[in-house]
Amino acid sequence: MTEHAIDVYASYTTLVIAVKKPITPRPPPLAAANPEYAHSVVLHQRLLNMMKTPTFVFHLFIFHEVLKIINILSKQLQQKNTNLSNATNTINGVIKTFEEMRNNDHFSGIWDKISNFAYKNDISLDIPKINTSILESKRQRTEPYHLRDFNVTVVTGAEQQLPIQCTETVDKQIQNYWRNHFYNPIVDTILSHLKLRFSEESQELAQDLFSINLECLKSEMTVARNCAIQLSNKFGLKELKQVISKTVYPNLFKLLQVALVLPISSASCERSFSAMRRIKSWTRTTMGQERLSYLTYLTYR
Repeated sequence: MTEHAIDVYASYTTLVIAVKKPITPRPPPLAAANPEYAHSVVLHQRLLNMMKTPTFVFHLFIFHEVLKIINILSKQLQQKNTNLSNATNTINGVIKTFEEMRNNDHFSGIWDKISNFAYKNDISLDIPKINTSILESKRQRTEPYHLRDFNVTVVTGAEQQLPIQCTETVDKQIQNYWRNHFYNPIVDTILSHLKLRFSEESQELAQDLFSINLECLKSEMTVARNCAIQLSNKFGLKELKQVISKTVYPNLFKLLQVALVLPISSASCERSFSAMRRIKSWTRTTMGQERLSYLTYLTYR
């Protein structure tokens, strides 16, 4: 998704030209004889109108900034050799970065880029017309509680539009409108979901699991290994369960618990599902289970 946003951002002018090309009018007899062409013109016109809206351009720039940051965390969590310490540092760093994006100085830098881009591509960033029926309402409307952490783009009954203060310049009014109605809700939503997904309590709990004594751990591993060898030269999990207890081997016991029940991420198993979708496509639905298993194994390895 990050690469797609970068491609659209870098090739916006080229894309607009490419979309405009099929809209070139044809002589009426040719257009009437080809209804598919007429339908294609309508679709291209709709796409062009959408791409020329200020909302599209604004979200293109905002998500271009947001996805570049999230992509760093995504790569960190998908690494096979990642560890809890590195993952925690990256999570906290990403959250801190989004918190810094919430200030006006950071938005001003993005707004300058958006304004220059809109000027070069002849796109107006004016404030949309205000719904006067909402402003004249006698009853104060509030946002529903279950939507407080989401960027709502449709009417929900809340008073989204407020009268513009005449004490500000027109440019400042426009900038404040886009910041308050689009930029801040997007950043706040991402922050709330990151903090919910990677809460401080869960990170502290995970770190407590690794609060082990390395010197004692080395001794515990040596003794446990010798005890397990007495049960079987090729000892496995069954022998370890007989030997290791929480009171006698506390540090080794913690590590085994984490290794068995707390993976850092699910990226590896998700990659296998993606491979299965590519192998068993809609045109190969009669493939047997044995052949699918072998092909998936070869692809994943």
